[in-house]
Amino acid sequence: MAFVWSLGLLGLATVAAQETVPVEDLFLDASVVGGGHWYAGLVTSFAVMGWTIAAVSLGFCCLASRMSGRQNAALATGSIGLIVTLLLFDDLFLLHTNVVPKVLGGSKWLLIGLEAIAILVWSIRWKSEIIRTRWELLLAAAAGFGASLVFDRFPVGGDWTLVAEDGAKVLGVFALATWAVSTAADLIGSMVRRAPASPSPVESEELAHSSQ
Repeated sequence: MAFVWSLGLLGLATVAAQETVPVEDLFLDASVVGGGHWYAGLVTSFAVMGWTIAAVSLGFCCLASRMSGRQNAALATGSIGLIVTLLLFDDLFLLHTNVVPKVLGGSKWLLIGLEAIAILVWSIRWKSEIIRTRWELLLAAAAGFGASLVFDRFPVGGDWTLVAEDGAKVLGVFALATWAVSTAADLIGSMVRRAPASPSPVESEELAHSSQ
């Protein structure tokens, strides 16, 4: 706990010491800073929650897999967990639309393309591990993300453009989060079934008497 709080205090001290950005802009909600309504960005907030749930669940899967000696499963879930974390930060801080084009130049599709390639390489490399999970949820997530990219590239027009693009992305995130949570739950169940059964209190007492 001391280590975690030390990192937190270091971050807070850095925020307080810097003079580039107003402190209020870093601490207050974006809707408050911008003078918007409380529900501003509500759908995006749910997407960020989904990314976070998926990233945390996959991190747990990686740790539990290593503890149970399943190195391939640990590498598979750990690597996709890192990719999901990148997608989380991308969606949260708009890296592909604001940060990357300004820093590296070029189109927003640069980062999106790299993320897509990373996911494709992961799916090919760890196919044997993926099919042991509820892979149909990953197909649903891929369909949602793919539809979002298509609607972004070829808008349908009017308000439906945003609904179709971001709505498909949110559905994809929900499918991905469901896959990550179900994978974690299945892993826990597998570990429990493989664990040796503990003796009942009566059996423990009988063993203690027999050893005397």
